[in-house]
Amino acid sequence: MGQKPSVTLAFQWDAGATSVEAVYDGLKHASQNLAHWDLIRASDDDHILTCMFQTPACGWLDHITIHVEERDDHIVTTGTSYSTNVCPGWCGCLRTACGGLNAFSDHGQNIAHLRQIVGAAGIEARPQEFLVSHVGLSKV
Repeated sequence: MGQKPSVTLAFQWDAGATSVEAVYDGLKHASQNLAHWDLIRASDDDHILTCMFQTPACGWLDHITIHVEERDDHIVTTGTSYSTNVCPGWCGCLRTACGGLNAFSDHGQNIAHLRQIVGAAGIEARPQEFLVSHVGLSKV
């Protein structure tokens, strides 16, 4: 098991304005209907989604996990995204040729994916507060 550069974003809603199920269902629906998204696994009991995002231009694959939970009087959505460093698209051969360089930058795309799905979830209530943005290493 290795580690990959990742980014984590968390959003908080007022529980009086929405519910865990409404936020989870909205995110699940968005992950199934947005272009370039692929829902890999949905754990309805735990309110956890696992998705892959394929970047439009080159086809880089990003792995995204989203967890929705209730904390006190708030609904908290935590999403972690990391780049798999796999490119099945046209630039994959370039990545293979340059694989030993280990140079990588997602140019802020992992954050953009998380914001895109939260924005497309169709949740009536707007996030009350943006909780955290963390860039670090994820175990994979």
